[in-house]
Amino acid sequence: MPPEVQITTVFSAAPVVGCAQPAAVRALLEFMCSADSAEAKRRHGMAPA
Repeated sequence: MPPEVQITTVFSAAPVVGCAQPAAVRALLEFMCSADSAEAKRRHGMAPA
C-alpha cells in the first residue's frame, strides 16, 4: 500500500482486575512480545513494536 494511504494502528493489551484466566493473559502477552510473534507480524504486513 502506498505510504500516503497507510494508517498506523497501535494495539495494546493488559490483564484486567478479576480476570478469569490471568495466566492465559500473561502467556498471550508474553507471546505477543516474542521473536516468534514479531516474525508472524511481519509476514502479515505489520511491524512489531
